[in-house]
Amino acid sequence: LYAFTTWKFLKQPSYVTALTGAFIINIGIIMIELNYRLHEITGIFTLIFFPPAAVFLLLIYINYKISPYD
Repeated sequence: LYAFTTWKFLKQPSYVTALTGAFIINIGIIMIELNYRLHEITGIFTLIFFPPAAVFLLLIYINYKISPYD
């Protein structure tokens, strides 16, 4: 999914930058969880960050469908 979205929005560098940043942050959170077993904190992070990320990707998809060459 990550590679597909990166390939899809390769002509819009801002999208690629945002996706890469989110990917790095996700890896950082997973490493913190693996190091310290802070399942409660990562659960809170997931609850906070997952719905806005889903809405954001949905908006990007709708915008791409409406105007692919924007």
